[in-house]
Amino acid sequence: MAESVNEVLAGELNCLAISINENYQVIKSYGDTSRYLLQQNFNTNLLELFPSQLALAFNTLISQVSATQQQAGVSRIPPNKRNRYHGQSHHQPDTAQAGMPATFLVILKEDTGPGTNAPAYEAFDERTYNIKYVSSLEQELKAVKEELSAAYERIDAYNENMQSFHEELISSNEEMQSTNEEMQSVNEELHTINADYQLKNKQLLEINDDLNNYFSSNINGQIFLDEQLRVMKFSPATVKLINLQETDIGRPIGHISTNIKTDSLVKDVKSVQQDGVEITREIETSDGHWYQMVIVPYIQQAENRRKGVVVSYNDISALKHAKIELDEKTKACCGSMPTWTTSSIWLPMISSIP
Repeated sequence: MAESVNEVLAGELNCLAISINENYQVIKSYGDTSRYLLQQNFNTNLLELFPSQLALAFNTLISQVSATQQQAGVSRIPPNKRNRYHGQSHHQPDTAQAGMPATFLVILKEDTGPGTNAPAYEAFDERTYNIKYVSSLEQELKAVKEELSAAYERIDAYNENMQSFHEELISSNEEMQSTNEEMQSVNEELHTINADYQLKNKQLLEINDDLNNYFSSNINGQIFLDEQLRVMKFSPATVKLINLQETDIGRPIGHISTNIKTDSLVKDVKSVQQDGVEITREIETSDGHWYQMVIVPYIQQAENRRKGVVVSYNDISALKHAKIELDEKTKACCGSMPTWTTSSIWLPMISSIP
């Protein structure tokens, strides 16, 4: 309905109303376009659709309306070849919401001369409008030059910033290269250290295997105690004298029961730990076996300090029984005991610290 009403009104008023955007593209028109516009297919640029006289007036008025945001017009425009009357044109900005693109309304109608109710516009003068058009072009050119100069300045500033960023990037790249070389050197050192550690680890594993095999094959008992007299390691033969289990690793030796008749083990290991002097004793177990107990300090070679004690038990039962039998035979034959005692017998230590 609105479209039909607008078309009827344009016909009744004998005018052509054209709505355009800020780029002079036709949005909508009402009225007969053939009376005022050049007929060109697939072209919606109003400036290109106007004849020369109308195009000159349009260029001047649209610049004025854009600058002042006020309605402007011109009368007595010479007709084009197809029209035999003078025309008038006026332009006004359409009301648009803030932030929306600008639009304009261009109205063209036949100029009926004075005496009408139409607004009074100045008459079209080609020379004057050419001067205004050239002046408008000069102002636009000046504005473009200023914008171009400002753009060049911004580009120069951007170039300087980019040059600075480029130099910083080169510096950062050099630092990264230097860091990469340092990391490569550190990586090579770590590789060497890792190889050394692997070799040492292999050696430690071999030593540990040797130690485990030594303990498992040793017929004599041995037990290692730390500075707090806690069990660190023991050989299988040690369980004949001390009631040890694998779960006793880390327990104080004084908390573990023994099969020794006269047990002075805790006192002796404390004495060796404190004085660093070896202690050798003959002990008898509850099942009648005799052992030579040797207690020596555990020396840490790297710092040359005592880090606990090592207790060794050597089975001397056969030798002890032979001596007792010899004593009895001597007593039976001679009737008296020899002057030496059991404590004077020297027994070599069968086992030593590995």
